[in-house]
Amino acid sequence: HATRPYKEKESYKWEQASRHVAERLGDKISDVISVCDREADLFEYLTYKREQQQRFIVRSMQSRCIEEHDNRLYSYASTLLSAGEKVLEIPQKGGRKARKAHLDIKYAPVTLKSPANKKEFDNIPLYYVGCIEQGESSDKLVWHLLTS
Repeated sequence: HATRPYKEKESYKWEQASRHVAERLGDKISDVISVCDREADLFEYLTYKREQQQRFIVRSMQSRCIEEHDNRLYSYASTLLSAGEKVLEIPQKGGRKARKAHLDIKYAPVTLKSPANKKEFDNIPLYYVGCIEQGESSDKLVWHLLTS
């Protein structure tokens, strides 16, 4: 899958959808924020969104190389101070018990480095937002988000 061209991958659908929405909305595209799951965490897609000046929130799938700190997004995120807290009610589901999750909210500007196999791309400046459950639980909630 990693060797297939970007436009042949299933995940190219995110860019295709953005292109169709932009065609239909014209100038109103600036009012839209694309909210995407981990499948959209593709350097090509993030580059496209930045080049088109389209707003987005993408849930990160991997600890990308960044210019800041020690070059890894998630380890950098762990060094950030909490900007606030949020208590989230987690409902019972299946074998999971209902509970309250105490989340730290963190954010910082970061610059994603282009992958080694994609040097034709420029680095991407964007923002990191993290919602990380406090405590040492092995199944704690962790959301790493990349946003414009």
